[in-house]
Amino acid sequence: MAEQRVLPLDVRATLAFDQQLRQGIELVRQEGLGTTVVLGCNVQYKPLLDVGLAVDQPVMAETILQAARGDNATILNVQLDRIDSIHTMLRPLLRIPANGRGSRHTVAANFAAQTGCALVVVSQERNTVTLFRGSEQYTLYRQDQLRNEIIDVLSALKAIANSVAHTTGADDTALQAALIEGEKQLRIADGHLIELGTPGNALRSQFVTLADALGIEWTPSTIASWPARYRPSEPNDSIPPQTRDAFTDTGADVAQANEVPQRDPGRTVDEKPAPRKRQLLIVEDSPTLGPTLLVTLRPEYDCTLVTSLDDWEKLTRDGAPQFDGALVDRHLQKSNDNTGMHILEYLRDYTSTPAILMTVDPPPGFVSDVQKKYRVLEVYSKFNGGLVDDIKQLASRLFEPVT
Repeated sequence: MAEQRVLPLDVRATLAFDQQLRQGIELVRQEGLGTTVVLGCNVQYKPLLDVGLAVDQPVMAETILQAARGDNATILNVQLDRIDSIHTMLRPLLRIPANGRGSRHTVAANFAAQTGCALVVVSQERNTVTLFRGSEQYTLYRQDQLRNEIIDVLSALKAIANSVAHTTGADDTALQAALIEGEKQLRIADGHLIELGTPGNALRSQFVTLADALGIEWTPSTIASWPARYRPSEPNDSIPPQTRDAFTDTGADVAQANEVPQRDPGRTVDEKPAPRKRQLLIVEDSPTLGPTLLVTLRPEYDCTLVTSLDDWEKLTRDGAPQFDGALVDRHLQKSNDNTGMHILEYLRDYTSTPAILMTVDPPPGFVSDVQKKYRVLEVYSKFNGGLVDDIKQLASRLFEPVT
């Protein structure tokens, strides 16, 4: 997870200094406290939270500060206008190397990478503020630091305007280079001004004047903060649909849903066809592990999650589905039901899908018997709890040449 500085514009609008949320975060920094704030957590991820104290408070600078006086994380709703819970422990399943980060930052990085959610972490030791969103990491400046950045950009633009004013008409190359640099500086200023918010209104007018002097058409952007882009009933579209369906408020499995999770919708006629992804079946009943495997594997594979025989019956109702590979858990619903073996039997009899069986407790002689009877490539032991770390390599074995 590489650290970056240039924040997306919707993030800067959400965390602008004229917003109560940012003012609360800065109060925590000023008080020398440390905290984690989860910026909108959909119900799908409740199984990854140990809620300390459920509350229903408005997001105000003071409420953010008060929440930071306790341990663990503060959880905001997806609209970022209410605090859902405080003193909440985050329990992500992914494990990203710490790379020198403290425990608070490491947990936040893991949670963000698994869920795609955004989290703000205030470091008590270093007095810094870090934003984690998905696999990205950013540092948030103090207001005085950001204002100094804007002043530096303003000075650079003034120097460019002065250079253009003294450039002869014959020197087109120098003029074009100056204008390109001017446009670059205006883009930088635009992001800074969005994050500064209303305190930067006076500076905005100076940038507009300089843009006019350079003959560049430019107006400050008006960017909506990201909660305005979806409603609480419509989870963030950047989260894979299988993951949204698989997590529920209670942590119950997908068998309670009306339909088994579907693959991606088709493209329109105007869109170029995307490279075909391999179709991967994942059979796993855990309400947290199954969706985590989806999040981990989905960038490379087109995944379908099955969590019960009911799911499997719906999926096979109209005939045998065609998958390029399958990862199948031995037990579903109960620890000794062997339901996954029924799915392996179906794959053996009606498809040519290569499969790997996942199980915690293979008895003596089980591995060789299963490989012979069900035509599985491998039996993976989940006993050591390393499945999430191993899953990419495990999935790739499904597609290795047979020797």
